[in-house]
Amino acid sequence: SLYPAGGPVGVETGDTLVRKLDMDSEGGSNWYFVEMYDHMCPHCWYAVPIVTNVAKAFAGVDAWRIASLNCHVRTNEEVCFFLEVFSDAMDYPTFVLCPPGSQEPETDLSISTLPVKAQTLMSRLSPESKATFMSLARCRIRYIEDIPKGE
Repeated sequence: SLYPAGGPVGVETGDTLVRKLDMDSEGGSNWYFVEMYDHMCPHCWYAVPIVTNVAKAFAGVDAWRIASLNCHVRTNEEVCFFLEVFSDAMDYPTFVLCPPGSQEPETDLSISTLPVKAQTLMSRLSPESKATFMSLARCRIRYIEDIPKGE
């Protein structure tokens, strides 16, 4: 991990992130700011002090959590892939927001609000993967820096 255990930035695995998002006391009542990164990525290394300072700045905010997820690690592969599908992420580091809320049961309405490629993928998943997929479905907000052309 690029972040020390017990530091201001939470170090998660795909499984622990999904579990926390599904808990009423965590993901049910807190915003999660998730950094997806690859520990081999130089841009990700440069982001560490920035993300750490953001985490320190928000340390006293009750309903805010900052987590990091190393997408280079094979055990995080599925969760990273699903977050990439929801947010249209194509590079690292990528930052997504997961708003508070309980895991919603699958409904035609909630499925129809997913991006088309996510709807297609969901129809091909095993029941276990589909449960993980739906737990992460609310994590669609991605930070995109708006840089004017020519700068």
